[in-house]
Amino acid sequence: MIDMDNRIETAIPVEHSPYIAPGAKHVKCANVRYRLPRKAFMGGLYTHAMLARIVHDGHGIAGDDGNEWLRKSSRLAYRLSGIEKIVTEILLFDEPGFAGKRDSYGRITELIENGIGRFYYDENFRMGKVINGDGGKTLDRCRVRPKVQLFLDVCARHPVGQYGDQYFAGHPLSRTPDGKQFLWESYNELFSMIRSEAKARGLDKLDIANTYRSTRAFKGMAAIVKRCFAKCPRIFVICMDVFYDEAWADKATVDLAKRHHADFVNRLRAIAAIRKNLVGAIWKLDWAETKGHGFRWVFMLDGKNVHGTWQYEDIVDELWKSVVGKSAGTTLLLNGFRRFAAGSGAIDATKDHKKLEHLVGSVISDLAYKDQFLCIERKRGTRTWGPLVPQNKGDVTANAAQGDDLQATVDSILQ
Repeated sequence: MIDMDNRIETAIPVEHSPYIAPGAKHVKCANVRYRLPRKAFMGGLYTHAMLARIVHDGHGIAGDDGNEWLRKSSRLAYRLSGIEKIVTEILLFDEPGFAGKRDSYGRITELIENGIGRFYYDENFRMGKVINGDGGKTLDRCRVRPKVQLFLDVCARHPVGQYGDQYFAGHPLSRTPDGKQFLWESYNELFSMIRSEAKARGLDKLDIANTYRSTRAFKGMAAIVKRCFAKCPRIFVICMDVFYDEAWADKATVDLAKRHHADFVNRLRAIAAIRKNLVGAIWKLDWAETKGHGFRWVFMLDGKNVHGTWQYEDIVDELWKSVVGKSAGTTLLLNGFRRFAAGSGAIDATKDHKKLEHLVGSVISDLAYKDQFLCIERKRGTRTWGPLVPQNKGDVTANAAQGDDLQATVDSILQ
């Protein structure tokens, strides 16, 4: 139902059509900007922020630099998060995008545009399964969130998947290419397909499962951080990426990368400085367009002995290149980038509560949750993260009181 105080009426710009009555009106609902509940709206903002980070990393940018890639990242992140918000609203409001009133001759006298009808003019919607305008690229080899995947799959079966962004380029009262119906009717059919497919797939359960995997990984990683600080309350954190040079990015399969990484880990354990000062570490399997498969590491070192990154940055760089080949391997120290700096370097758990919170709530959280937003498709059962905890650092219970404090700090982040 349309609120009569919130109507915007305009003349329909379609001339000499046997399907439209003279003087027909296009009626739009107003005040539709803030339709999503606050929880869904805030979730959309978080999704966009996370996607922007992932795409930045995917083009070799750790966070602060690279204006060209920043622009591309923003487009892709906005597109994917925009699709998710559109699907959320389509499923939340059981209404058609448009409704038409007809005269006794069957001609349209009034085209009523409901709230979700505004997506007809939204590029995120009109482009269908195409992700960006650079050559019509899609995400065929990537895994995206369930709502986005549903949208892409449904669009592939709808005419918009055949005709692309030009399909809905005309006025909603223009005819479809086959002349059988109005574009607004085809638009409504696409919405019906999305709703039916969401029900058939059990979309709510897919969303829960998608989040559960990430939450389980986050709790596992957070538990490792707690154990490390319980052993050694002063820790120096180093965040590094180990990956492949761009010329080798597409040549290193995930199986080869895993073999290289296993060799890297075994050799890392044997290095004297690592045996002496490593309290624990977490690694995460990643993929980026310019780097191929690679691994992000969070090293936690004994803060009594380690006060800088240089020695361990060199150790990791030389070791990775010795495994994959000097010309094929490369590394990147992340401590200096803005979103890592606040949760890396020297952290005293008794004093630096904000740094500890950032380490767990941002650095570790990103490692755990990013795969639920956008990642490369992998074989089922592929291990995507793991710990490295030496056995020579004493029992975790040695600092039980410190562990209790850390438990409270991390539990507050988990809420």
